[in-house]
Formats: sequence, structure tokens, C-alpha cells
Amino acid sequence: MKRTAQIVLVLLMLIALAACAPSSAAGGEDPAQADGGDTAAVEGPAITNESAGQTLTLKVGDRVVVKLDAEYEWGLDSTPSMIFGEVADAQLAEGVLAEFEAKMPGKATFQASGKPVCAQAEPPCDDPKMQFTVNIEVTRE
Repeated sequence: MKRTAQIVLVLLMLIALAACAPSSAAGGEDPAQADGGDTAAVEGPAITNESAGQTLTLKVGDRVVVKLDAEYEWGLDSTPSMIFGEVADAQLAEGVLAEFEAKMPGKATFQASGKPVCAQAEPPCDDPKMQFTVNIEVTRE
């Protein structure tokens, strides 16, 4: 009987440990991404505040994330969207505002305009609005 109690205790401990283990070991979602948390680094090209005025050259199928200053509320636009358009169902990491995809060869313009979050505070701040443009060139290869 004592041996049976030990086996039951060991099994209960194994079940408790399995419940605490990350779900990725069982083929589930990566725990770092499950809660929308920031992964170590965003892979691939990114549009940031420092991208203003630059030209970004991409290949068809490339994806680009948009990571801009969190102190602003951003409006994002890409024209024409048939060349470089937003990925509607993208799973975004923390701090990423959007993901765009190079859809076909051509030239497009990405524009972002931001107003400071503090402008909605009482009293509002006098920080200036931000606007910038990034030229996008999409090639076949």
C-alpha cells in the first residue's frame, strides 16, 4: 500500500509539472507570443521613425513591420495598395502597429502622420505633430 501511495504522489507531481510547462512543447503557441508580448527582435525590414525620407527596396512577397514612436497616435497609409498593402490578419508583436506586404513590382509611398498622445491630456502639451514619407520600390527578385 505504501508503494501505491508513492506512485500516486509521483504521478500527481508529474501532472502538476506538465500543467506548468510551456504549451510550445506540446506543439502549441509560443508562450512569448501567446499574450502578444514582444519577441526578442522583429525579423526582416521595419519602417521606423528613422525611415523618414528613405527608399525601401523590397522583393514581391517581402513583409515589413511598422514600429513607430509610442508617444504618438499614428495614422498609416500606403498608396497604391495593390503594390504595397497592409496585411489585414497579421499577428502583431508588442509595439508593432501594422504589417505590410510587397504585392507586385512597382513603386509606392508609405505615409505616417502622428499626433502626440499628450495633446489629449489636461492641460494638453504643445508637442508638434509628426509626418513622414517612405518611398517603397518593389522588385521581382
